[in-house]
Formats: sequence, structure tokens, C-alpha cells
Amino acid sequence: MGEVLVITASRRVASWAKRVAHLQGALGTRFEPTPRVLLLAGRRVEALLDPMHPELALFAAWAVRQPARLLRSSTDGSPARRRRRP
Repeated sequence: MGEVLVITASRRVASWAKRVAHLQGALGTRFEPTPRVLLLAGRRVEALLDPMHPELALFAAWAVRQPARLLRSSTDGSPARRRRRP
């Protein structure tokens, strides 16, 4: 049997993914494939910002949708400063 993995940054999508494929037939037969769900949010995103593993910053940037700030932070080992737009 294969595996199903859902990677998401949305708590709503994570909740939905856990139950979307649960089906029941007319006579009560159940089929409930439940995927493994990896929610990238909060502290998990911060954990991906490891200067020793900058390749993980891609997932952190995707999860918070602020790629420039996170990628700078992961590559130089220091928190990146936010740029203010004029």
C-alpha cells in the first residue's frame, strides 16, 4: 500500500485533509483512508531556520509566505531585519 502525506501551512486544510476521504456505503461499509498531515506553522517554521541546513528554509518560506526575510535569516545565521516600504 502507498502512503499519502499532506504538507500544509493552514490549520484549516490540515483538519480537512484528515477526514476528506472518509466514505460510507449505503449498507454501512466504511472506507477511511486518513493521510499523515504535516502542519508547518508556529514553532515548526522557526525550527526549519537552521543555518546548518539552509535547504529547509524553502519550507519555512513557503509556510509563512515571507521568503526574503526567512531566507536571509537562514543563510547568515542572524535574524533578518524587515525592510519598510516607502
